[in-house]
Amino acid sequence: MRNKRMRTWELERYLLGELAPSRMEEITQLAQENPEVKKEIDLLKQIHAEIIRQHPPETMLPGILKHYEENLRQAQIREKARPITVKRLLYAAPALVSALILLFIVFFNNGTTSD
Repeated sequence: MRNKRMRTWELERYLLGELAPSRMEEITQLAQENPEVKKEIDLLKQIHAEIIRQHPPETMLPGILKHYEENLRQAQIREKARPITVKRLLYAAPALVSALILLFIVFFNNGTTSD
């Protein structure tokens, strides 16, 4: 694309309606004024239509979901298998300190009486 004010990724987001409203209006105005920008937008629309024609969502979705679920399972396995780290031990430190204090009180205060 020869227009230096926009990049192709920005036109992609424009077509998806993902830009700020002010930028959407700017590009709409620019497309009306500049045939080159209009031509680029039309070309991207054709490319999108061809991709959708070749890869319809109805046939792609099951594979995407399967891939997502496999990645989720792998992440859960990695989470369970991750090693004990210092950060994880720090979460247990308050309980450990409390237990040690309780044991100290029980064992060393056992022979003394307050009478």
